[in-house]
Amino acid sequence: MTVCTLHFPGAQSVPEQKLIEVTRSSMDRQYSRQSANTFPKYGLYPIYRELGYLRATFGSLVAKPESSENCEGVDLTIPVNEGAVYSWAKAEWSGNKVLSPQELDAALGMKPGEVANGKKFDKGLNEVKKAYGKHGHIQADMNPTPEFDDAGTKVTFKIAVNEGPQYRMGTVEFKGFTPVDAALLAEKWTLKSGDVYDQSYAAHFFRVDGDEILSRIAKERQSQGKPVPNLSTQEKPNRQTLTVDLTIELK
Repeated sequence: MTVCTLHFPGAQSVPEQKLIEVTRSSMDRQYSRQSANTFPKYGLYPIYRELGYLRATFGSLVAKPESSENCEGVDLTIPVNEGAVYSWAKAEWSGNKVLSPQELDAALGMKPGEVANGKKFDKGLNEVKKAYGKHGHIQADMNPTPEFDDAGTKVTFKIAVNEGPQYRMGTVEFKGFTPVDAALLAEKWTLKSGDVYDQSYAAHFFRVDGDEILSRIAKERQSQGKPVPNLSTQEKPNRQTLTVDLTIELK
């Protein structure tokens, strides 16, 4: 049975038409109660979460037969309870030793008083992981738990950090290059074996340390009518030795 029409009573801050368009583009057009029940959590809640409606919920769906000239199928209603818009209060960190709360706050990027944008928060947690990656803690993990102040419509996130072990640089291999260019790039590589592993260094190497050689290679390939070179980086951590071997491949 086809989902003919959709209704979202209670939708105010997000126009009902937008919810309809998102649902039609993402949810299976063939009606399934299981799909219709689970879709709002994964397909619609992120829209509200980005706007700070962190406690938005969706009520029990109501499905009715529909028969019209244009469609034979189901008229589907999904009630929306938007709740309040929460502003950011603060993050409370625990388990962190390598990075201070101030450094973690800076990486997270959330500002007190601003709308608690869930999408921005997710990106901030990714930046926190990158900050740990610069110190060799490539397996750092964060477990955030929100605490809501409903009276003040503010949210505090208690974030438990598991920093994990510190890794060091192992070997680097330049694959797909000529032997001469591979040797030249290896000379430019400054993160030596035994150094604390910096997960961001490869990107820096492409932009700065190895840029002159890589740019020359790109120009040579272009003059030969070959496609623009594509560089891939494969990271191979060894949990026994706590080292990371890298393979940088030219394709």
